Amino acid sequence: SKFVEDADFRASFFQTHADDHPLVAHFCGDDPSTVGRACRMAADLGADAVDLNLGCPQRVAFAGHYGSYLLGDDDRQTVVAIVKAMRAAAPPDVAVCAKVRLLDAPEHTRKLVEDLRDAGAQVVAIHGRKRATWHKKGPGARDGPADLDAIRDAKAAVGDSVVVVTNGNVRNKTDADAALVHTKAGAVMTAEGILDDPALFEDAVCSDSATEHRRKLALAFEYLDLVAAHGNPAGFRSVARRGGAG
Repeated sequence: SKFVEDADFRASFFQTHADDHPLVAHFCGDDPSTVGRACRMAADLGADAVDLNLGCPQRVAFAGHYGSYLLGDDDRQTVVAIVKAMRAAAPPDVAVCAKVRLLDAPEHTRKLVEDLRDAGAQVVAIHGRKRATWHKKGPGARDGPADLDAIRDAKAAVGDSVVVVTNGNVRNKTDADAALVHTKAGAVMTAEGILDDPALFEDAVCSDSATEHRRKLALAFEYLDLVAAHGNPAGFRSVARRGGAG
């Protein structure tokens, strides 16, 4: 709601450039009207696509009732209504996308993708791990490697009726290429991998560890130079936290 209601917040966090295309605006929320309005605003600001976060496993998503915590059966009608609102609000030439996690059974994941497609989503990214379970025992957000077989099966079930994006187990360009081949997905996505190496898709990894370390440091300093020149709403704290995690 802050993106919709606060013009200063919107101006601070939706910063882009004329050459920054294709541009995707990524939103979370559980109110169809609010998410729909946000999508319309993002489209007016130049977004080429709008994306619904149904994959976040963090506790803040649990507290806010968004992300992967909307993937339960009780919230399916809400999710469908959100995607319908996104499609109704966004211009026809702006794609509607959603990011999800695997459900407990293959047929449930397939039905989720089909429901999103039928509501108006043209692209569905699937992270190959189960949705998080803060409130019960069972599979969680980071239990082992991503299940690319499950993504492959979901893609086979829905065919070309919607673009499926595979997500998970991508640490380098070789992993990305292998994931596309294995899952037959239309595209590949990486999250933590691209944070660790923003040049991941350029296949620039150096075999010598010292040279590789310098390459990543150079990328980090290049980013800091950009932040110093153009600003960053999250501040340098976000960079320090990522550096500390590595």
